Amino acid sequence: MKTVCVHKAEPFPDEPIPDLQIHIASVVPEWKTLLEKADAFFTDEAIKLEVALYESLPGGTYDRLTGLMLKRKASHFCVSHDGPKLEKGAK
Repeated sequence: MKTVCVHKAEPFPDEPIPDLQIHIASVVPEWKTLLEKADAFFTDEAIKLEVALYESLPGGTYDRLTGLMLKRKASHFCVSHDGPKLEKGAK
């Protein structure tokens, strides 16, 4: 099993930050044609993970993680303006 250790946020007075363990082991179920179920499933999984990290990580770590995740996925959000050239009158 792979283990990743990081530091948790510094607690506020009277608000301890509990240790957090994230367990990633089960394989995603097969959805076949039930895309609406898949969307709800992935959204729920993402919310649980984001809330756990937000409540546990120092702000600087959380901010940089957000940036790194966006950077990794940024090419999915890019729109090319250099599409194929069409001949005049072509549709």
